[in-house]
Amino acid sequence: MLFLLPFSLAGYQTSKWSSASIIVMLVLGVFFLACFAAYERFLSPRSFIPFHLLTNRTIVGACVLSAVLFVSFYLWDGYYYSYLQVVHGMSITHTGYIYNIYSIGSCFWAVVVSVAIKYTGRFKWLALYFGAPLMLLGVGLMIHFRQPEHNIGYVIMCQILIAFAGGTLVICEEMAAMASVAHGDMAAILAVLGLFSSVGGAIGSSMSGAIWTNTLPGALADKLPEASKHLAAEIYGSLVVQLSYPMGDPVRTAIIEAYAVAQERMTIAATAVLVLGWVAIAFWRDIRIDEIKNVKGRVL
Repeated sequence: MLFLLPFSLAGYQTSKWSSASIIVMLVLGVFFLACFAAYERFLSPRSFIPFHLLTNRTIVGACVLSAVLFVSFYLWDGYYYSYLQVVHGMSITHTGYIYNIYSIGSCFWAVVVSVAIKYTGRFKWLALYFGAPLMLLGVGLMIHFRQPEHNIGYVIMCQILIAFAGGTLVICEEMAAMASVAHGDMAAILAVLGLFSSVGGAIGSSMSGAIWTNTLPGALADKLPEASKHLAAEIYGSLVVQLSYPMGDPVRTAIIEAYAVAQERMTIAATAVLVLGWVAIAFWRDIRIDEIKNVKGRVL
């Protein structure tokens, strides 16, 4: 928490990143993270992190992919709900429909991917040649289409592409992790995979907040009409105030343009980080799960 919190709080400080409180939190955060890792590795009587499993390149690749996916997700998903209402004028109902495309679509597509893996006995090719490129395409297209001049249909198209890619990659990363360990280590490795996803989500959320707090206030101050510039802080701090200005109003137009700047930076960062995920998949071993012998009976 001490390491991640400064990324979101820096924008609120007068001195930004040179603020003493921000520097202290970053230094203490790194220090305590190092202490935790050292304790787990050398002093803990029963380590939470199974270090012996983290020497396997497939497991490491799966964990890195899990973290990267969550970093990217929270970067493009951060403030997406308010974006739909402010920029495209969506109602709360329609915003909810569009916002949940990824969750519903990825869960549905995961079933299709699971069937494909069952009958082919392989998962790496699905992740490397379908899931990762499709995720890069979907998130990358949002850089262009999350702008006010484009129809909401293009944003929905990107969401559908990302849903199919996400449903593929999540299943494949779990298969990569589980296929690389003995039956007795599956619970531990799934816990580690969950740990990496949680850390990735925290990092992505912090980066999203950092971009937002360091971009939107300045963009509002720059784009608002002269008569309304003194309202920048109030507009920035309240979605209700943002929505109170009707579409076509000069202030609402300035708000939309400021959103566009922030969303562009967030989607660029979300796309860039996905390259690490593609590299991580390339390090996986091409394991044939149909050749793995299942454990029969009860395992204590």
